[in-house]
Amino acid sequence: MFSDRLQRTFYSEMTNGYDSPFFKIWIPSSQNWLIITLSLRYQALTEYLQQNYTEHKLYNGTYIRKFQYAEYFWTLDYSTLAQSSEIVKLIQVLHYLQKDFTVLLYPHKEQSRFFYVVDDSEEQLVLGEHYGGVNSPGNKDLVFKFKSKIQLTNPGSSILWHEVNTGIPNIEVSNVKFLTNEQHDYILTQSNELILL
Repeated sequence: MFSDRLQRTFYSEMTNGYDSPFFKIWIPSSQNWLIITLSLRYQALTEYLQQNYTEHKLYNGTYIRKFQYAEYFWTLDYSTLAQSSEIVKLIQVLHYLQKDFTVLLYPHKEQSRFFYVVDDSEEQLVLGEHYGGVNSPGNKDLVFKFKSKIQLTNPGSSILWHEVNTGIPNIEVSNVKFLTNEQHDYILTQSNELILL
């Protein structure tokens, strides 16, 4: 089969990361960092970026927007399944946040970016019973939320995502035919190149 769809193909992408998060907590009594790594075996960390602007409408009807700051928010949604080992780790993080310890969140352990965070969870945390009784694999209905403690105020550098280099150069393709399978997925050579027809 072949495909002749009009397309634009780019072989790199923007991402905020792919690996699991971890927390670093400064313990003043021992003068050391405690590291708590989550497995995220069943769930993922969702990251939100909120950009805040001041907006004015001039007499001529023109709008002016000035960037003020950005804030990051993260949600760990264990509403489907929360293993007890993960719950224990997150409760430990919440305890240190309640004691006003310095807590850093590294959203993805393959990246060096981190944020000082505070607890942003609902006032009422729900811990539901998962099906299975005594043989249950964990709990459900639990959602943890965190937000950045420090606002990012530098215009142009508040979006802390990076480009993933796939090793394949960026190209633009239009109106050419490439070899595909029945599901219209492109078939690649051994060197991961598209097969031009």
